Amino acid sequence: MKKLLFLSVASVLILFLPVMSWAEIREGSFEINPFGGYSFGSQEPEDRPAYGLRAGYNLTRNWGVEAGYTGVDSKADIVTGDVLYHFNSEKAFNPFVLAGIGGANVRPSHHDNYETVVGDIGIGFKYFFNDTIAFRTDVRDVVNKINTVFV
Repeated sequence: MKKLLFLSVASVLILFLPVMSWAEIREGSFEINPFGGYSFGSQEPEDRPAYGLRAGYNLTRNWGVEAGYTGVDSKADIVTGDVLYHFNSEKAFNPFVLAGIGGANVRPSHHDNYETVVGDIGIGFKYFFNDTIAFRTDVRDVVNKINTVFV
């Protein structure tokens, strides 16, 4: 079973090898990133599934901007605007850092609902399979004056 899994993964990687050299961040390109994840909160909202959508524009090969919406189960809606810096823009594996600001509508279980300004900072990477499809993952800390939500 392990051998079959290894051969399957190796075959897929070999299949993508010829197109990996084309993958890169291009100046003037747009990105749309639906996502799912998990939010870890020290207070409200508690640990919960998170989902959302990010849309971005690459200003240069290294700098990009994006707007994002994150829904934390039924407890919070977060809208952010972020600036990204890509470290390896011409390669298939592309690490980045991000920082931004936004707003949140929080609906805690044991308090009144409130709206607040949030800031976020994070790191992640994109791995391009070809010119149009990439895997993206990031970890970010979303902070407001009341608590920290780790998305």
